Amino acid sequence: MRRKRGLPMAKGTIRVLSSAISWGLRTGKFDLLKVNPAKDLGMATPDPRVRFASRLELDTLIAVADHVGRHDMGDSFVAAVWSGQRQGDRLHLQEQEELRDTLICKQSKTGEIVQIPIAPQFQSRRAAASFRRQQAGVVSNQLILFENQWKPFKADNYRHLFGDIRRVAVNGLWRAPDGQLVCPVNDGFRYLKNVKARAVSGTCLVKPCRSLADFQEADFRDTAVTWLGLAGATVPEICAVTGHSPQSATQVLRHYLAMHPEMAKSAISKMVAWYDADGETEIKI
Repeated sequence: MRRKRGLPMAKGTIRVLSSAISWGLRTGKFDLLKVNPAKDLGMATPDPRVRFASRLELDTLIAVADHVGRHDMGDSFVAAVWSGQRQGDRLHLQEQEELRDTLICKQSKTGEIVQIPIAPQFQSRRAAASFRRQQAGVVSNQLILFENQWKPFKADNYRHLFGDIRRVAVNGLWRAPDGQLVCPVNDGFRYLKNVKARAVSGTCLVKPCRSLADFQEADFRDTAVTWLGLAGATVPEICAVTGHSPQSATQVLRHYLAMHPEMAKSAISKMVAWYDADGETEIKI
């Protein structure tokens, strides 16, 4: 499995197997087995996957979603970055009230209350979504709706739509002279019915963004953490927004922010300001 599918899947499989065997040993299900052969194997630990979107990448995904008429998907992308909520949680949030620039939401499945400070970028998408709902005569407190049916997204449907939107974003989007939306790929789009896969001509609506080929929906959450860090937010502040544990938030920051040139510049600028202000180096007892 390690050779064919990679170390993360192999290690994850062993971890599940080890848990099952441990349960069997604890409950006396095994007569002959005395120790757990899947435990403490000394397998290498794969580096965690950490990926965040650049501004260009995020803008490209949103632009594609809007141009192909999937404003609901664009709303979700914006909500993901400006709230840090996971996809599953985000798609089940129900708005309860707006209190002092904070949106109070409830998880429709768990009943958990989520407080989201309202950024201007987030608010503008909410306002546009509210207008579309009014035009359609739809009344719903769901934060994000699948606007084909005006119902909450199903996970599979959302996943397939995201895949098609990402593929368009990677290859670019054009409006042909006949008015058709066109993307230069070989295979057609199953979930974006209004986009045709064929040679391009006409006006380029969205330039290709090749770097998005490896971008996953879950990476929006890493994007929120990273952008907050680049903006100077502390780890506790980031956790208050996204719901990460301090350990997981630090893990994301360690992999990207430590190497980001803006963080290095910011650090040196702070040290220069401290030094110019006769910063103290002596330890006084």
